[in-house]
Amino acid sequence: MLLSSLRQPFPKSGQTAGRVLTALFFGLFVFLFLLVFRPFGLQEMRMASLARAAFLYGVVCVIVLLGGLLLLPRLLPSLFAESGWTVWKEILHIIGCVLAVAAGNILFTHYYFGEVLDGGLVLKFGWITFSVAILPVTILVLTRQLRLMKAYSQQAALLDRQVQGPAEMTGSPPEITFSSENGQETFRLSLSSFLYAEAADNYVKVFYWSEDRPAQRIIRSSLKKLEEGLKGYDRLYRCHRTYIVNLENVVHISGNAQGYKLHFNGVEPAIPVSRNLNKEITSLVSRPNFLPIRPSDL
Repeated sequence: MLLSSLRQPFPKSGQTAGRVLTALFFGLFVFLFLLVFRPFGLQEMRMASLARAAFLYGVVCVIVLLGGLLLLPRLLPSLFAESGWTVWKEILHIIGCVLAVAAGNILFTHYYFGEVLDGGLVLKFGWITFSVAILPVTILVLTRQLRLMKAYSQQAALLDRQVQGPAEMTGSPPEITFSSENGQETFRLSLSSFLYAEAADNYVKVFYWSEDRPAQRIIRSSLKKLEEGLKGYDRLYRCHRTYIVNLENVVHISGNAQGYKLHFNGVEPAIPVSRNLNKEITSLVSRPNFLPIRPSDL
């Protein structure tokens, strides 16, 4: 997605450069669009005046977008944190950037051309800005979506070759205990049979193998409380705000534009991995000295 790189409010140099290039792309598009097509009555201007005005509108666009893409995430890091970022926030941020560019254009037109700052000017440039922005926004959204899908799919294929299936146990397998919030309900599972746990409001669904088929049990607890009781098991991993998984039982890893997904044998839904954990999950799953035969794709 277009602005999902904002999920890290303090970007590295490569990410910063990408956002600067995004702002420059929009500014260049505005300049060329106004210069070539001369919409909104600009055909009446002389070429020199038109080129100067188109250039200045492009500069306004770049400055405003740099503020929205770089400055705003630094001022509001908690708002742009990965853990709380959603598709709706991304959409609202895109709309906010477009509105900010429209506001910049209105103020520039008022001071540069001396037009009266009234409701008519606001409506006019609101419509103009959205009309010009719709094409480059669509192009960048589709381009980024395809790039992310390709990148995650390729990396997921490499990780998939390194996934280790359930470990062969000697002797009695260790057990893990699941307890309810009030401690009145408990049940035990062998570590090797546990697949994953999923948060469901005030409950947690525990998925596991029972008699050669997947089963589930629901306990009244928060996922955070459950996680605290599983700290001693290094292969039990919270890969998402709503999931804890047993990495030993992951049989397949897939990837798309939204990131990585973990698959378990005999279980229909794939478990998502939070994007801010991509590097961490890569290091945990990778087994360079152990390349087992990969199970068939689910």
